[in-house]
Amino acid sequence: MRPITIQAKFAYWAAALAGGVVVLFAGGMLISLYHGQIEAVDLETAVHRREITQLSREQLRQKSPQELIGLEPLMAIAVTDENRRLLRRSEQLPDPLARLAASAQPPRTIRDESGRRWRFVSFPVDHYLVTLGYQLDEVMSLVSQLLLSSALLFPVVLAVAGCGGWWVANRALRPLRDLSTTAAGIGVTALDRRVPVPPASDEVQRLATVINAMLARLEIGFHQAQRFAADASHELRTPLTIMHGEIERLLRTPQLDPTLEPKLLSLQEEIARLDRITQQLLLLTRFDSGDMPLNLETTNLSDLVLLACEDAELLAAPRRLSLQRQVTPSLVVQGDPAHLRRAVLTLLDNATRYNHDDGRVECHLVCHGAAVALRVRNTGPGIPPEARPQLFQRFFRADPARQRGGHGLGLSLAREIARAHRGDLVLAPSASEAWTEFVLTLPFPALPRQDSVGSKDALRT
Repeated sequence: MRPITIQAKFAYWAAALAGGVVVLFAGGMLISLYHGQIEAVDLETAVHRREITQLSREQLRQKSPQELIGLEPLMAIAVTDENRRLLRRSEQLPDPLARLAASAQPPRTIRDESGRRWRFVSFPVDHYLVTLGYQLDEVMSLVSQLLLSSALLFPVVLAVAGCGGWWVANRALRPLRDLSTTAAGIGVTALDRRVPVPPASDEVQRLATVINAMLARLEIGFHQAQRFAADASHELRTPLTIMHGEIERLLRTPQLDPTLEPKLLSLQEEIARLDRITQQLLLLTRFDSGDMPLNLETTNLSDLVLLACEDAELLAAPRRLSLQRQVTPSLVVQGDPAHLRRAVLTLLDNATRYNHDDGRVECHLVCHGAAVALRVRNTGPGIPPEARPQLFQRFFRADPARQRGGHGLGLSLAREIARAHRGDLVLAPSASEAWTEFVLTLPFPALPRQDSVGSKDALRT
């Protein structure tokens, strides 16, 4: 479901508030109009009552209803004796209603059989009971007209209030949109940028100031971490190179104790592993800072993937893994072949490493319109759902026991390489728990971030 924006919420609340005001105002007007008209009817009835109470018994018996109330088309009269016998009544007043109204001593409203409303009041005159009635057709007509006008006005008010709320919210949120647009364009390569601070002393100015202060802290922390990673990688490479050379010299010594050789070989492997970690950390640091030069050249991606598959077969052979490839020939992109080869080898290495004996690895390279897609999938234990969001984080390993080697930097570096070429690396949704699939996409032709010239033998580097 698409989330509702603040601007839309503001418009909805403005319309709801205006609608509520219209309902309350119209309801108050209807009630006020109705009771005001009823009071006017009661006053007019009271005038006729005073006139009738001054008549004698004989006058009540002799005068017709028209003579008693005059030519009032909306009024009616009924006269009953002490035994409740009906002596006189107006023609427009039905007999049953006249008998029912005779008990309406305080003024009250009664409906007749046709649904018309009458206002009745009864009072004694010289042992007779006189009932005056007033038709409320005009009153109800006024109330109905006001109700209809309110009903017609209600959607207009809602529309005007909603549009007005939308416009006001749009004006009020415009500085926030400018802030978000500027902040969204600030990446790791542009942490020195700041969002504009509006001159008005309001909440937006405070927010911009807070964001700029946060960006300043992030810039300092990021550069410190970046310098530390780069300096540590540089400082570690020299002693590691020296240690590696010394161990090789010892291994070539003729008088070497045979019991020391396995230990030296194991130590050499650990040094090589540390060297790979420092190299990858250095590469990631350069990618983060945007200082990683890409040696661009026209690269046959199909040949690169086939050569990487040949190397992966050497890793797959000891575990009897079946490596199936389906490569569209002659897919040529502009990119850094050494880095692209590193990314492809990382995917194939993971596919063979995180697999079971006699398993399968599939490598498909196809072209979809303006993009090239490399799909590497393998059998194996799969990746737990809770580990998927963190899979590309540095030093994260889905194998908590750490029994399969690796150090949690390969996928991070492979994705940075893909993004440096304006592509991406994602973990495909699992259609089956028995398979794990990664998809590396590149624009066709690829458009890396920087232009430089690379070596022609980089595919074999």
